[in-house]
Amino acid sequence: MQFRSLVAVAAAAVISNAAGLPARAAVIVVETNADNVTGPLCDIRDAIAAANDDTPVGGCDVGGSGADTIDLTGLDQPIELSLGVLPTIRGDVTITGPGAAALTIDGLDTSQIFVIERGNVWIENLTLAGGMVAEPGRGGCLQILPDASVTLSAVRVTGCAAWGGGGIAIDEGSLNLAGSLVDANTTSGGAGAGILNGNGDLWVTTTTLSGNVANGETSTGGGIASIPPSGKLGGATRLYSSTIADNGASSGGNLFTAADMTTTLTNTLLAAAKAGGNCAGALTSAGYNLSTDASCAIAAAGDLSNTPAGLDVLADNGGPTVVHALLAGSAAIDAGNPAGCFNAIGAQIPFDQRGPGFPRRTDGDLDGFVQCDIGAFETAPEPLASALGITAAAALAQLARRRAGSRIG
Repeated sequence: MQFRSLVAVAAAAVISNAAGLPARAAVIVVETNADNVTGPLCDIRDAIAAANDDTPVGGCDVGGSGADTIDLTGLDQPIELSLGVLPTIRGDVTITGPGAAALTIDGLDTSQIFVIERGNVWIENLTLAGGMVAEPGRGGCLQILPDASVTLSAVRVTGCAAWGGGGIAIDEGSLNLAGSLVDANTTSGGAGAGILNGNGDLWVTTTTLSGNVANGETSTGGGIASIPPSGKLGGATRLYSSTIADNGASSGGNLFTAADMTTTLTNTLLAAAKAGGNCAGALTSAGYNLSTDASCAIAAAGDLSNTPAGLDVLADNGGPTVVHALLAGSAAIDAGNPAGCFNAIGAQIPFDQRGPGFPRRTDGDLDGFVQCDIGAFETAPEPLASALGITAAAALAQLARRRAGSRIG
């Protein structure tokens, strides 16, 4: 599922209509991967400044007020942030790249990448990597502040580090994470190596969190930690058709939920925590989840507790981001809700994590019934190449892994 905040879209329309004029938005084309340039070329720093202030900056022109688009699709080399964190985003904007495998914004293991102060912000089709913020900083790649509502679609967040929220930190704002991958991020003592939800609203749909590690003797939430600041309560984490696997922490290797937060699982797979068990803290099951241990205490309709997942290693199985495929015979295949896999607004999810061409409901176990798999990946009947339009090499590689029986959980 890839969706913008319906509330944000409606609010923008109301504001525009109340003013009597349509909002005017610009497409700001970034022309160079250089971190900062002088002269006529538009770079990413000037593009963000132009979008913030609705005024030309450096080589970046802007057409007027409204939700601008920063277009990175013409770039084919990484944007390396030698000058440090990018300008703070302070308004409605879309940042779009050519694909997660095609473009990376790299913090060079020395700099945080994005801080979003306010606005409805949509980031799609790129990779954020190598972001770093020193203790007590939060959000190595991305920090979302209270007045910001953010959507990440077909984005990879990888190799980032912070004291808390190694990949992403939500500081009372909101995040929709769809069709994406959060992997190999770390914390140096705090919580939430993949994502730290600090009393915000987090929706995770058809997304994988894998290989994130929260370090320290009292660390929590290798995949996701939902922990409010002192004296705050009411934030929520909701997962739909996602895979949380191979993450580690002292407590809650895949998921940690503090007493004043809520976590709800729907059609989600939790597997093979490196340390700390799959879950710590109370959570709510909306049904059709699988956990490879008993720590999540799931017992709703269709739940599979303490059940082997038959999960392949993280690999290219087609689509914009790598994903854990399900091995032949996995208990997760065709074990989702028979009525379908639904997202946060109650609509059917059309595709798995890999997006168009990878339908969410197939007859993966060949029993004659079309049914969702549990997790971010949907098993399709062979031959994969003709059924899904992926490359023959990818299809053969996946088939070889299945036959070899490699697995992580």
